[in-house]
Amino acid sequence: MEIIPIRVEGVSWARGPARVEDGKVILDRDRAEEYEFLNPETSERMAFDLAALPWHRRDEKEVVRFVRRYGLLSHNADDLERGEDRESLEDWWREVTTLHFVGAFYQNLKNSKRSGRAKKIQEFLRQFGYGFRFLRPEALDFDQAYITEASVMLANLINVGLHGRRSGQRCEWGLNAIGPGDFRLTQHPPDLISRAYAAFAALIASQAETRFCPVCGKQFRPKPRQGECCSPAHQSTYRGWRRRGKL
Repeated sequence: MEIIPIRVEGVSWARGPARVEDGKVILDRDRAEEYEFLNPETSERMAFDLAALPWHRRDEKEVVRFVRRYGLLSHNADDLERGEDRESLEDWWREVTTLHFVGAFYQNLKNSKRSGRAKKIQEFLRQFGYGFRFLRPEALDFDQAYITEASVMLANLINVGLHGRRSGQRCEWGLNAIGPGDFRLTQHPPDLISRAYAAFAALIASQAETRFCPVCGKQFRPKPRQGECCSPAHQSTYRGWRRRGKL
């Protein structure tokens, strides 16, 4: 199956120093800088960084670091000029927990698809109280039927995630002329969280391989001959853990 290249575009974003105060994540308007996502790889890194936040057990410092690098979830540069510079920290934890679940869901679903057995995705979903009780385990087509139902569930989660959080606006699609007789399919996510879901949607549609780094917990797309970790530094740490029997 050929995957059509898609350019993800959107409004200008704002990032900079931030703090957590009274249950709010607050971006410093005076020191914020405006920026744009220039390529799909940056959107993908952002999505992986955002989905990794639950690994840090609600560490507010990690949220502040994320805002310094990427900005708030649903407020862009124009919002910042209007004085809209804060978001609920509880909303952040809810969003990142769901996004992490989506990434782990995809990983386990892909493992089940590769083996042709539903066990991996079935065990994963059972941890969270999900399942498809109308499917009979003794049926000859149980594994494929279960994997199919799980695939529909994951697609629905992604589609819900593609809604903008404040406006409810969905990701818009368009066709741009980029040269004589040349066109590019373009997606316009309305905010940062929907951009993260758009990145996961592209990964899932292309059936990309991903792993979870055992050191930092971040999901990543491995390069050829890459080890278990997302970076050489973490790979060195991981080897040290194994030598000292900490695994």
